Amino acid sequence: MRLRTRLPRRGFSLIEALICLTVITITSAALLLSVESTLEATMDAQEMTIASGLADQMLDEALGQDWVDPTMSDPYPTSLSASTAEASAAGRSEYDDTDDYNDYTSTPPTSIDGITLGQSDGAGRYLPASFQMSGSFLQRWRCKCEVYYVDKNDLSLELDDSNSGPYRAIEATVFHLDGTTWREVLTRRRVFTYVPPTT
Repeated sequence: MRLRTRLPRRGFSLIEALICLTVITITSAALLLSVESTLEATMDAQEMTIASGLADQMLDEALGQDWVDPTMSDPYPTSLSASTAEASAAGRSEYDDTDDYNDYTSTPPTSIDGITLGQSDGAGRYLPASFQMSGSFLQRWRCKCEVYYVDKNDLSLELDDSNSGPYRAIEATVFHLDGTTWREVLTRRRVFTYVPPTT
């Protein structure tokens, strides 16, 4: 008589397979969540980098101008804005003082010559097509500038439009279009002063 010997088990039982699938599912879900959060953080960082560059470029350009229009005798005018001739020129090519940038808005952001950023060489000439940024890339971006006088004793305090003084602030705010809503991404502010020459 032969004894039947039990052969060693080969394979997994149904319970073991279900436990394995559950562990794999939970691990995969956690991995996908970390990839998603990394992607969101990367996109947020890219957006902040673009907004920071746009704001800094606008502030540097404005602060490179004169304090007041060279033809004006009063260095502290209460009306801060571009003249009709300055505002109607191509881009900001006729802006010759910092107050011209008050209430300036550009969608999409443009260079000083009025050409969409990424399309020109900064001297009013278009780049060759192979060097141009995609035309739609900056269509969802907007830059806005505000120039105003600030209190000399508290530089965070904006003066009303009827007052002037030796300190001004310029703010560059960058917006991004999300669907149908413009969302503020970044605001940069710089305070600067003017001391008239002694005679």
